[in-house]
Amino acid sequence: MGLVRTILFTLVMLAGIGFPTMGRASLLFYASSNNMVSSPSNILKVFSDGTSSAWNITWDRAFELYDPRGIAIDSAGNVYVNDSEYILKIDPSGNGTVFATKPSASYGYGVTVDALGNVYSVGAVGFYYGIYKYDASGQLIDTWTLPGQSLSNLAIGPDGYIYSGDVFAGAVYRFDPADGSNTVYASVDSAGDVAFAPNGTLYVGSYKAVYQVTDDVVSTALNKRVYQSYGLGVDADGTLYIGNNRSNWDNEILAHQQDTSTTSYTIFADLTEEQTITGIAMVPEPSTVTLLALACAFIALVMRSRLRNQTRRRLE
Repeated sequence: MGLVRTILFTLVMLAGIGFPTMGRASLLFYASSNNMVSSPSNILKVFSDGTSSAWNITWDRAFELYDPRGIAIDSAGNVYVNDSEYILKIDPSGNGTVFATKPSASYGYGVTVDALGNVYSVGAVGFYYGIYKYDASGQLIDTWTLPGQSLSNLAIGPDGYIYSGDVFAGAVYRFDPADGSNTVYASVDSAGDVAFAPNGTLYVGSYKAVYQVTDDVVSTALNKRVYQSYGLGVDADGTLYIGNNRSNWDNEILAHQQDTSTTSYTIFADLTEEQTITGIAMVPEPSTVTLLALACAFIALVMRSRLRNQTRRRLE
């Protein structure tokens, strides 16, 4: 019975780690918030109960967020923000640095980071938009020129390729991270921000709608209440979160459950007029495999400790 109690205790403890919404609100995602009314802008911490708070970031030099839009998070919990000419990096403790300065003082807002720590950001390359590729130390290692395109945020798909919407072209592009070569992945009217669900579905923000791309078929995911869908994120359960910036600075975050009707939504968070969401970076949740591995390791430590104690008692 002692081992059974130990296993049950371990599973309950790990449930609290892996599913921290049980009994308390957990950090669900970071959202870049562009203050269109006054200054400064900020990064919001958005919790599982729909509450939010501005992240108190300690910068390594005198710095103020100017126009944060693209936002991404790596496996270590570091947050990257594309703020006009800068790529910023903020560690989980809230210590912020300038990760890189773009070659030209340009706008362009997408940013993402791959499993190797390479960071990709959208910026102006000459007269056009393009993508800058940096290594994990912030050194520029490649530039992809894209004549005529106007890219939004960036997302890495299950295939390891990079995706971005082009509002003017009405297309979602798919980029090879090795050389920047690209193809049109899907045609979506006013294609903006993009985000992948765990099952591989690609969501694409647009004007007054969010679309989904599944098995190369484009369909409507949500077309009710959506106005300007800046910032998309999907959690481990497949729930889609939409930064919905409505007219008259009526800002909010909508939640849409996967495989529900195109009119089904809830208002997950009601925001102030200063909190115009421009990007969402979901906090990764531990997988079931990770939790089981932790459980096994914990049980092994408990059993080893018990064996030591039993051996010590026999010797005494």
